[in-house]
Amino acid sequence: MSKLSSFLLLIIFLYIFPLYISENVNNSSENISEVLNNTNTSDDEFMFYTNPFQNLDFGNIIWLDDTNATSEIQKHDLLYIAFYSPWCQHCIRLLPEFVKVAKIFDEKKSPLKFAKVDTSVSQNISQEFNLQGVPSFFLIYKGERHFFEGDLTEKGLNKFLNRKMNNDVYKVETLSQVKEYIANSSLVLLSTLKDEKSALYQSFLNFSKVDQKIDFVSCITDECLKEYKEDIILFKTFDEKINKYTEEFGYITNAKPDDVRDFIGKFGIENGGILNTTQINMMFEHKKKMIFYFRNSSLEEQTKYDKLFKELGKEFRNDNIYTCVADIKGEPLHENVAQAFIVIPQDLPLVLYYDLRFNASEENSIYTLRQATNEQLKKEYIKDYLNKINDGKIRKDLYSEPPRDNYIINGLKYVIGRNFDKDVLDEPNNVFLTLIDGNGYYPEADRVLDIMRNLTKKYTTEEKKIVFAYIDATRNQPRGISIKEEVPPMVLLYTNAMPEKKIIRMNHHNFTEITQDEVEDFLYEKLNWGERPHVEKKEEPKKKEEKKEEDKKKEEKKEEDKKQTDL
Repeated sequence: MSKLSSFLLLIIFLYIFPLYISENVNNSSENISEVLNNTNTSDDEFMFYTNPFQNLDFGNIIWLDDTNATSEIQKHDLLYIAFYSPWCQHCIRLLPEFVKVAKIFDEKKSPLKFAKVDTSVSQNISQEFNLQGVPSFFLIYKGERHFFEGDLTEKGLNKFLNRKMNNDVYKVETLSQVKEYIANSSLVLLSTLKDEKSALYQSFLNFSKVDQKIDFVSCITDECLKEYKEDIILFKTFDEKINKYTEEFGYITNAKPDDVRDFIGKFGIENGGILNTTQINMMFEHKKKMIFYFRNSSLEEQTKYDKLFKELGKEFRNDNIYTCVADIKGEPLHENVAQAFIVIPQDLPLVLYYDLRFNASEENSIYTLRQATNEQLKKEYIKDYLNKINDGKIRKDLYSEPPRDNYIINGLKYVIGRNFDKDVLDEPNNVFLTLIDGNGYYPEADRVLDIMRNLTKKYTTEEKKIVFAYIDATRNQPRGISIKEEVPPMVLLYTNAMPEKKIIRMNHHNFTEITQDEVEDFLYEKLNWGERPHVEKKEEPKKKEEKKEEDKKKEEKKEEDKKQTDL
């Protein structure tokens, strides 16, 4: 995750997360504390470790750890380092790409060397680099560290190297070079300012050191000055209109240090588009009102509304309201934003209105339309909805219309973080909860969920006072349960309907082999349901054939023994 991405999430959580903590603590009943205080689980029981890179050939990549990192870094003028952890899903996806690029540079006998650090075992070097998350990539150039943001390809890395070796600005001599950058980049900020000591140029230069997703180009030749005059100009692939600093923000002589950042923040956003990392960060840094349309790109019935939000974006821009389409299954940053707003796939399609003029603890800062209907996904409805919000006519709670407190998916209750207390800890019946890894790294989770669905049909709440549920523990860590590393299927029984309320973990050596009978025996024992009714098991056809063959061999042996006796 990039530094800007981390900064974005920090902003969101600083606004939103304290509210949830406060609400959860204030609304919790004595029931909760009893459950937590009586748990018979320990942190050690929830520690898991897998190494998804054990079969990956790292070639000549240097292995850095706390013992050799300092000396190895000092050896090389050009060193590109990947920080990762084996439990990180984005690392699992990106590290093989890092290895591919390393092999390309190695084959070319490049002076650039590649190294890697497993942050789960080398914490000192990770702290020294002040990591904001993993994966993180750094270029060491003559002892100076540069955080990498860009495409993890040979072209992307070469571009980054050239930029860092030229003080973060591409200095070009010809107009054709400028136009080449404009044609091949999503955002280009061109400076034709001659005075590099001016406040405006210094602001331009300082911003270039912070933002790696924008190409900062400088051209002060007569050819460029004739075409653009002395100015700062923003070019965008999504918008043919170029924005000139002097036209939009006034004269250069009145420049302030943050003007360039504000300039890009205002004009470098595709309103109503599927935004990249830079643009989404700019929305949070510069905008006061935002509309997110969360949807799943694999579902046509949801993507067909993208056009609507592009149209709304153009109309709302004059009111300083900015729209964006966020794919919950695409751009990782979009998924992170969705998680920060507690948006889950079952909520889609979802329209979220976020007003940054208010603190998120105020009830009118965030409004949502969960599982938005065809009637709601119309221009007139959304306009009217926003007008009602701005007029103070809609002041429900943080998440409104509808609240969606109860999710039943394929017969099982799906528990989400914001409803955990109500659905699990405060549920009057016993709760049989499966914790799964929603990223899909543990296929045995499907087996456990199938058993849970069968049990749901067999044991109703009225008969046995039990609710069967599951939670994606990679996104919603249950209260009172410490989970470290990744989460294979884990089964917990909350004995809420019993005098001694506690959490009991079902232990099993391998969840790929667990059977429904074993689960039922566990429930009968722990919930004092008495003796489980005997169910005669039907022999499998294969077992029957094996038994028949075995009986035949026994008969043959008897006949043979009898003959020997007679002789």
